[in-house]
Amino acid sequence: MKMRALLSSIIICIVMLTSLCFAVGSTGSTIKFTLEQFKMKVGSTQGLAAVISGTGVDYSKITSSNESVLKIIDGNTLKAVSSGISTLTYPMRDKDGKDVSLYCYVEVTRDYNTYDFVNATNSQKIIISLNIDGMTTKIESAKAAIPTFPEMAKKGFVFDGWYYEDTYVTKVKSDQRFNKDTDLYGRWITEEEANARLPKAAPMYEDVVEHWARNAIESVSYLGLFKGINETQFGPEVHMTRAMTIAVIGRLEESGLGEHKLDVKDVVDTAYYAPALAWAIDNKIVTDLDNGNFRPNDDISREEVAIYMANYIKYKAYKTESKVVILPSFSDASSMSKDGKEAIDLLYTLNIMQGNPDNTFSPKAPLTRAQIAQIFFNFNNFRMKYKG
Repeated sequence: MKMRALLSSIIICIVMLTSLCFAVGSTGSTIKFTLEQFKMKVGSTQGLAAVISGTGVDYSKITSSNESVLKIIDGNTLKAVSSGISTLTYPMRDKDGKDVSLYCYVEVTRDYNTYDFVNATNSQKIIISLNIDGMTTKIESAKAAIPTFPEMAKKGFVFDGWYYEDTYVTKVKSDQRFNKDTDLYGRWITEEEANARLPKAAPMYEDVVEHWARNAIESVSYLGLFKGINETQFGPEVHMTRAMTIAVIGRLEESGLGEHKLDVKDVVDTAYYAPALAWAIDNKIVTDLDNGNFRPNDDISREEVAIYMANYIKYKAYKTESKVVILPSFSDASSMSKDGKEAIDLLYTLNIMQGNPDNTFSPKAPLTRAQIAQIFFNFNNFRMKYKG
């Protein structure tokens, strides 16, 4: 009796711990133990395929904490050896790359038949009551499964989702699993409300309404690459400086720039573009320091922009060799540097930069904010095609 009481106490503790261990281990992964705990009879066996499921399961990683109670044989089968409790552990990495583990607790007894995974799992059904428009629809789902909800449509409205409360506070996630009968409440919103949730259109600057680069300017502003010189003006004909340009290139990095030490004579660490410049130097996007100086306030030239963008394309490892284009023989090609010529040829090939109508490229000419906006608009089109 004492032994049975002790085992009962252990099982209660296990139940309290199981949900925590299972939740941590399952973060960002489709691999899971079918049950958090189950029983086996001494001498019985159970295939691991019924115990754990998911894409890429490696049975060789599963360990038993007490092999005198529960052993793994033939690499894919559990063998109940003697009465007691053992913990099955499956190590893995979560979506953030951290080491975590899944756990399953097994009690081995002499007087209990081994858990029937197939029949028991199929018999564990729950009812989800869907309440909307004054009506209730009941759907059946397997316990601990992701239920299949009906498609919802109503003229003039958009279905906002299912909520746990009739006050629509906590929304049900798309991958939510349910372990018990549950009441849910559906919510409709008007098409106007739905449209109001869409991303806002790019700001309309007063000084670009009739500008040739209006579409590019508004697009790159919406993407967050450019900002206006104030709330109502973009300054399309203002010359772009080297500092402004490198700040925009830094904003292309959606995942952030990371930590980089800046060692440039004419730029202070607190400059708005300093993090982007430090990152760009470390990643060989900026390679034209002049005796340790960046010359941030100088106008950027067409050739310099071409080199920076070509270096960024190389840094991102975008494949560019598949496209064949007949390159023009610009009449001022002799004024280009070797790196400039290669960069200009690449950006011309990718339709990111073009020459002038008179068959010149003007490599040393400055660029306006409108012209740079068009270049980044063209680059984003190339990037989207590459990703697609």
